[in-house]
Amino acid sequence: MPLQIEDLRTLAGILILSDEEGASADTPADLTFDFAKLGPPLETLMGRGGFKMLLQNALTLSQREMPWLLDVRCKNDGSFEGFEQVGEINREDFIKGQRHLLAHILRLLVRFIGPGMTRAIVLDSWSQVADHDVELGEDI
Repeated sequence: MPLQIEDLRTLAGILILSDEEGASADTPADLTFDFAKLGPPLETLMGRGGFKMLLQNALTLSQREMPWLLDVRCKNDGSFEGFEQVGEINREDFIKGQRHLLAHILRLLVRFIGPGMTRAIVLDSWSQVADHDVELGEDI
């Protein structure tokens, strides 16, 4: 059975929660996920331009589902700006939007480089995540 976006949203939620542990946040924007963790391995693999395009495509897909993400932009260095300016949004919706964005990044990675390499990058970037939580399917 092909990997479903809901499976990737579950994994994205695990990754986001693992980053959030121990963090204090007065506003939702204080909970901005560290998407830059993916930068070093993906820039090595696809260059800075390729990494930025991957993030931009994932952001565009996410904006269709979470319109508040229209205020977020992908910068030239592959980071995001605008999370701090989202206005009146509750914590759950803020995290849900980031979860959708990360799930689309993961889905594009699985399509472009395969589940095995995507899994290796995820486990390398989030060493605190258990091996069994990163189920991305089988390589062809």
